[in-house]
Amino acid sequence: SSDLMHPQVCIMNVNRKRYAHLSGEAITCDEDIPWGDDAMLTLTFFESGQYGLQASNGKFLSNNGSLKDDADASCQFTIQFHGEQVTFRSDVGDSCYLTAVGGKGTLKASKPADAGVSKDELFIIEDSNPQIKMTASNGRKVSSKASEISASQSETTDTEIFQIAINTSGTWTLRSSDNSLWETQSNGTVAKGGDGGASSQFKIEWLGAEIAIIGSNGKYVFMKKNGAL
Repeated sequence: SSDLMHPQVCIMNVNRKRYAHLSGEAITCDEDIPWGDDAMLTLTFFESGQYGLQASNGKFLSNNGSLKDDADASCQFTIQFHGEQVTFRSDVGDSCYLTAVGGKGTLKASKPADAGVSKDELFIIEDSNPQIKMTASNGRKVSSKASEISASQSETTDTEIFQIAINTSGTWTLRSSDNSLWETQSNGTVAKGGDGGASSQFKIEWLGAEIAIIGSNGKYVFMKKNGAL
C-alpha cells in the first residue's frame, strides 16, 4: 500500500471471484490473480467523504463505466461496509451500486440502490502485494513461461512479473503469474513447482538497484549460457 489516504489495493468481486484490472478503456473483473500494474487500483479519498477508483493509467472510474482524466462527481462513490465486504454507491442521478456487467465483468454503477445488495455488488478490498520484474546480465527478462525459470524474454508480460513475500524467518518466496512458487531443485535448477517448503525459500540481497538471489542450497542463483537459472 502507499500512503494512508490513497492506498493502492486489489479489488475482488465476490460473485465472480475475479479481480478488477485495467483492460483497454475500462476496468473489468476477469483476472484470476491480481497481476501486474493493471490490477492495482488507487483508492482516492475526496473532501466530500467519498472515494474514487483510479486505474494504473491515472484515470478515474466513472459511474457509467468510462474512465476520466479528472474526477468529477460521477467518479465519487460512497463505500458501505457489509462485514469484511464493501459496496460502492454512486449518488449522481439515481443512486446505483457498482457492479460487474457482462462477460468481462465491466465495472459500472448500474444496480439501483433501492433494489438491495446481492453478491454482484459486493467487493473485497485487499492490500496489493509487491511484484517485481528482473532483467538479467544478458539483457533478457526473467520469465516463467516454461517450467524452468529462465532469462529469455525481450518483452514484459504477466509471465515476466513475480510476486515476492517475506517470511517470518527472513527468507522470501517468489510466485509466478500461474500461482506457482519458485523452487531450488536437487540439481540446483530454479523451476516452478514449489510447495512452500524449504526448497521454496530464497534469500535476497539488495545491491542498490540490483539484487542477488540465494537458493535453498545456500548458493547464488546464476544464469547459464542458455538463460536458464
